[in-house]
Amino acid sequence: MDVEKKNDSITYSENAACWELYTIFYAQKKYREALNYLNYPVGKVKKFRTGCSGGFGDFGKLQFAYKQSLCYYNLNNKDTAVSILLPIIYSVGGMSDFSSFNSISNFFVSTLYELYGRCETRQLFDNAIQTIAYKQNIDEKILAPKFTRVEIDYSFYFLNCKVNLNNGTAYLFTKDKTIPPFLDKERLWESFLKNPAYKLLTVEY
Repeated sequence: MDVEKKNDSITYSENAACWELYTIFYAQKKYREALNYLNYPVGKVKKFRTGCSGGFGDFGKLQFAYKQSLCYYNLNNKDTAVSILLPIIYSVGGMSDFSSFNSISNFFVSTLYELYGRCETRQLFDNAIQTIAYKQNIDEKILAPKFTRVEIDYSFYFLNCKVNLNNGTAYLFTKDKTIPPFLDKERLWESFLKNPAYKLLTVEY
């Protein structure tokens, strides 16, 4: 398969082939080629679900970003390695017990320390989380007989990047705009505190 070939879409099997080629080139330390194959299917796989039932889901998106980040790190572009993970690494709180999530978090934090030093990184992070804001954007137009559309934005800015504490998805709520427990501000905050990337930047050893 020619990675330079311009197509509007590719099949699921071609997408899987790109991932295999990424693995091969990464193992050979050919990081630019690995990154090219990893990025090639992005936005082109029309037949591949990206929801939780058979596609990436939030953690799958984080794993994909991690693969990109590793390539940039090994290409000596550590700033980009961090900026790819930063917007999403704190929005996957439900996966905080997974060993792979711990590995991603360790890589993320250690790269921050390489760039800014341990003390400065922690100070910047502590200052950033003081600015966390929780916003609701309610669409008054009724989309269904008993539901309305609401977007939850729970985020802060760190290193000039918007960091999301939820996945930014729009949800359908009951007409009285009752927020379900899993999107409650306190629930999202508790999930954030359990995130290994948070703990690594705040817990003293």
